[in-house]
Amino acid sequence: MQTLRRTLHTAHSRRARVAQVKPLSEVGADFCTKEEEAQHSDTSVVPFTAGYRKKEFEGQERAFILLLPGKHAEGPQLFSKMGDTITVIQTKQMKLDSGKAQTLFPAPSDAALRGAVTKGMVVGVEVAGAGALAAAAEAAKTVGADVAYVSESADKAKAENTTFFETWRDFAGASLTH
Repeated sequence: MQTLRRTLHTAHSRRARVAQVKPLSEVGADFCTKEEEAQHSDTSVVPFTAGYRKKEFEGQERAFILLLPGKHAEGPQLFSKMGDTITVIQTKQMKLDSGKAQTLFPAPSDAALRGAVTKGMVVGVEVAGAGALAAAAEAAKTVGADVAYVSESADKAKAENTTFFETWRDFAGASLTH
């Protein structure tokens, strides 16, 4: 555990360089199995986020964005188009099975989306700020409809953020987000 803390501290204190973090299954404790690690493996850099506990974001409009499988490279372009008033609160990468896809997108009209999100790793992103829903929708439209899903309403965003980030909390997803 001490080695993991030191490694993660090193990764955070050297933002200009990417630190090599030992795979969790090799740390010496039962953090996750090799199968779980393979499911959640990632070679990209997790962006620094504001964190969902900060009081300055209470009461601000939230949006849920889901970068579709194979579209992670377009994420920075999407976020840059949202403007300076929108803040990334939290992120998580995971593989959605058909059950989770059905839970997240239950409407019959979402069948194509359910099929698409089960084809690989997705990245869920919660953003906040004045006009977050409109800014995220416009950015997604500009970048391309096949890049990301954006929640359609504040109520739907709240439900999707809760499901993705809280209900499906697991070590690889919840503990490695900022």
